[in-house]
Amino acid sequence: MPQNLKFSFSIFSVCLLTFGLIADLKAQTERYLPSGVRVGIDALNLGYGTFNPRWQRYEVHGDIDIDKYLLSLDLGTHTFNETSEVDQLNYNMSGSFFRVGIDYNVLYLDSAMNAFFVGLRHGRAAFSENLRSNFPHPIFGDVVTDASNPSVNGSWWEMAFGFKAQVYKNIYMGYTLSMRIFPSASGQTEMGTYWVPGLGRVEEGINFGFNYHIMYRIPFRQKYFHIPEPDIRP
Repeated sequence: MPQNLKFSFSIFSVCLLTFGLIADLKAQTERYLPSGVRVGIDALNLGYGTFNPRWQRYEVHGDIDIDKYLLSLDLGTHTFNETSEVDQLNYNMSGSFFRVGIDYNVLYLDSAMNAFFVGLRHGRAAFSENLRSNFPHPIFGDVVTDASNPSVNGSWWEMAFGFKAQVYKNIYMGYTLSMRIFPSASGQTEMGTYWVPGLGRVEEGINFGFNYHIMYRIPFRQKYFHIPEPDIRP
């Protein structure tokens, strides 16, 4: 084989190898690029607050897909008022919270972008709370005392699982069940913290949550589905 022909063949082989590596790298990169974002509301708490003025909680939920995983974010506000006529106590709490985490989507190969997932979340909250007591006294009359925590921070972890299904073009509905663990609160000044927004009662140790979401998906691009080749051995 002439020298020039050998050189040309070598250049052609290198080019084919390079183009093959570039194509494979592009496919691997596209595998981890998000294909869209889902944004929605927690309809359950919104509906509950409509019929219970003592409980006002508004929560926005979103997720974005990365291959087999979903990055999840919840943002919300919560106002809670509880009165005990027997003990003459009135408790008020108001604040905001967020949860962020990652879920593993068992249905990651589903072309409709449905999701059945398990995951881990971390939550944080900033809030204030006040407790007023009114105790009747036979001599001094009503004795009113106030205790408040004007700036409290709370945190916790969540183990979550749930399902999201497309009910119409780009419209999804689904639920999330969560077990909220390792609660903590800091910044108390006059009383122990009773309720943390986004979490529940601190003294419980373990809280359970249920969210029902209505979401709209904004697609970015066509999702790349990576299907592993079967290992065929003789």
